[in-house]
Amino acid sequence: MDHKNLNLRILNEFALPAAFANTARRDKWGIACEHNGTRIIIQKPRGGKDNLIFAHYVKENLIENGFEDIDRYYIAASGLPYCEIAGDVYTVAHAPYIGKYTETDFANIDAVSEVAAKIGQLHNLVLKPQFFADFTAHFPHRKDYDNFTGRDGLAKQLKTMQGYKKIVKRQSRLSDFDVLFLKNFNAYDNAVNEISEIIDGLNGSNLSGFCHNMIKEEAMLKSGGILYVTGFDESSADSFMFDLAQIITRYIRMSGRLIDGDLHAILDTYNNRNPLSNHDLRFLYAVLLFPGKFYKTCVKYYSKKRTWTPASFTSAFAESAEYDESVIQTIKKFFNKY
Repeated sequence: MDHKNLNLRILNEFALPAAFANTARRDKWGIACEHNGTRIIIQKPRGGKDNLIFAHYVKENLIENGFEDIDRYYIAASGLPYCEIAGDVYTVAHAPYIGKYTETDFANIDAVSEVAAKIGQLHNLVLKPQFFADFTAHFPHRKDYDNFTGRDGLAKQLKTMQGYKKIVKRQSRLSDFDVLFLKNFNAYDNAVNEISEIIDGLNGSNLSGFCHNMIKEEAMLKSGGILYVTGFDESSADSFMFDLAQIITRYIRMSGRLIDGDLHAILDTYNNRNPLSNHDLRFLYAVLLFPGKFYKTCVKYYSKKRTWTPASFTSAFAESAEYDESVIQTIKKFFNKY
């Protein structure tokens, strides 16, 4: 099926005018179309069907609570926020902006602080008692939202990484990757121990919330002086702190720096919209300390039984450092007050 016919079929599934297909052009998120002053985005989403239903549920509740600066899913003939064609899943979202827009400059502390304020406002609305009142009714096969602590995912990742170390150390022969793994793991040993202590200390704390999971330039769009939050298809029920950590790490990556004043600017603007407790800040510290790139490289390698080490994994280890030493010291100095 050619692209035009596919677009027409998708539009038909969502009962949208075929005229949208006449302006179809490729966008970062998918296919952008405009008709009669309305912009839509057709895409093959990154998240699964459960994520899409969850994201739709969250968006509709946000809009109901007055947070309208987001893209909104159209509903297909099936009553779901997606359609399936030839085994592929597609969504159509209404883009709230029309005409020109700019992506957020994550190297600019003022722009990043604006994102922090917007995400803080979003998170605060999710905290409303009735926001997830019927969550389990919509997702009976998923963990009860009220019983989710927010620390579970990080604790599991930490346990997985420590498990790899035990397995490797028991082996009589080590691959090149095993040697590199142990060398790098030892470099993160202090951080891993500190993260373990923080997680144990937060046992029983309620850190549940909502996580957007896609805090990037292309998802935070500015148009007509308004910042729009898009790209919800990988969102999940998780700790708010994962989103806040993403904002901070994205700024570090794009600006190449982090000073005490930067952390204050980001956290103060977020805190003004969604107040942070000491438990929140301790968990955020643990998330920032966690060697995420190193963990992902290990999972990618050890999830398959390999007998050799591809060059890509060796180079991945060389690039697995999250931050330079000055950034690490700034983070430690700032968060050790809590």
